Amino acid sequence: MSMSPQDGEGFDDIPPLDEEWVSKAAKREESAQERSARLRRIAAEHERLQRQQEADRRTATVRSRNDAWRPWIITAAIVGALILVFIVI
Repeated sequence: MSMSPQDGEGFDDIPPLDEEWVSKAAKREESAQERSARLRRIAAEHERLQRQQEADRRTATVRSRNDAWRPWIITAAIVGALILVFIVI
């Protein structure tokens, strides 16, 4: 026994597939212009985030280089201060 309708039987209760029927659909696809605009906004935000990330990376690199010298500068200042104290005493 076949479950498919034969000779057009069973298709009488299907509504006409016209624009009104399509507009009642639960999910509607965006138009090409809407999709294009959305993709341009996404690309622009992505580029902005990449530029911000690169700027943050450069700032972190400079800070890292400065932080690498900080212990040596502090140590040299302390040693210099101790030498001055011993010279004065």
